[in-house]
Amino acid sequence: MTVQKLIYALAVGTGDAYGLTEDAVSALKCMDVTAVEREDHHFLIEGWLPQAWFDDLGDILETGSRGRVTLLWDDTVRPAIAAPPTSLENPRLVKPFESLVELFSLPGREGFDPTFLTFLVLPAFFGFVIGDFGYGVAFVLIGLYVRRAIRTPLGELASTFTILGGFWSLIFGTVLFADFFGFHVEIGPLRYHVLDKLEDIPQLLLLSLAIGLLHLNLGIAIGFVYERRRAGLRAAFLRKFSLFILEAGLVMLGVTLIGLLAVSWLWIPGMAAIAFAVALISLGGGFVDVIEVPAFVGNIMSYLRLGILGVAEGVLSVAFNQIVIQALLPQGVIGWIVGALVFVVAHAVLMGLALIVVSVHALRLHYVEFYTKFYPLEEIGAARPFEPTVELPRRVEPGGNAA
Repeated sequence: MTVQKLIYALAVGTGDAYGLTEDAVSALKCMDVTAVEREDHHFLIEGWLPQAWFDDLGDILETGSRGRVTLLWDDTVRPAIAAPPTSLENPRLVKPFESLVELFSLPGREGFDPTFLTFLVLPAFFGFVIGDFGYGVAFVLIGLYVRRAIRTPLGELASTFTILGGFWSLIFGTVLFADFFGFHVEIGPLRYHVLDKLEDIPQLLLLSLAIGLLHLNLGIAIGFVYERRRAGLRAAFLRKFSLFILEAGLVMLGVTLIGLLAVSWLWIPGMAAIAFAVALISLGGGFVDVIEVPAFVGNIMSYLRLGILGVAEGVLSVAFNQIVIQALLPQGVIGWIVGALVFVVAHAVLMGLALIVVSVHALRLHYVEFYTKFYPLEEIGAARPFEPTVELPRRVEPGGNAA
């Protein structure tokens, strides 16, 4: 769950031990080779290596070559001169989500690896929008089937996301909405639900905003930590902590406008907090950062799409059910047969549509509203992935061009 620390290593040895070294580096797939110098009596292989591999690879080379090869750690290489690749290190269950991080941008050398949070948040967003006990069970079963049938990295990502998203849908469908394939039921644990998806729309939208604020605040907190590491405490306070103050002011102003609390004067400290936050932001990033303040308001409002999509899914599922109940079931046996077929096909299509649409919107929220709070703009797209070499060329000049 971290950006793996890479070091610049040098494998130096006599010419007759080059073949053994080449085989070891290729077989172990642990070194991103950037340069190879080979002469009759000696050779030099340079490249990036995970620090955790240094001792093991050094022992393998020295023992296998009987002392004719030595692995050295070149700590004189500076990232500003030779930028290292980025290698993410996550548990096997989480690792498929690294591809979603790479789709946006790999974090820099000193950056934060958001893979684990992506693994946690995206399925939870999906489950919140679907919020149906029956759909949740179906998605879990589909995910388990995909995991067994498609044994590829993409299949592993799809299956893990579908299983987790189905699990969260099952939870939210039980605790929040008491929905079962579009039917509002209140039996067993479902009777303790909190909201009705189609009747408590204002509350659902407010809950979406609350979830969004938690998501945004987590991103800002991460951004504060890494901004402090990169630029110091003053810059972190002006550019990141100021967003907490801005957010508090917006919340006080919003609560006053919608009359959520019987405190009519709350807009005054709200406006003061907003003005103070804008002043801090201007000190930290100048006019360029100030003009991004309206975009931050848009970031918060973007989370309304979670509730809106949930209502749309609920309306469609209820509509399908009403067609079956009112138009088909009264027609007798044939109506029951056709109704059952329509029910299965309609909900299957809705599940497939929801899987695509909700996933895209959840990923969009994660990229635009969350990642941008801690990814420096200049680093987006700049890092290259760590690519272990599997075949060494006869000669590679520094910079990666084969000779």
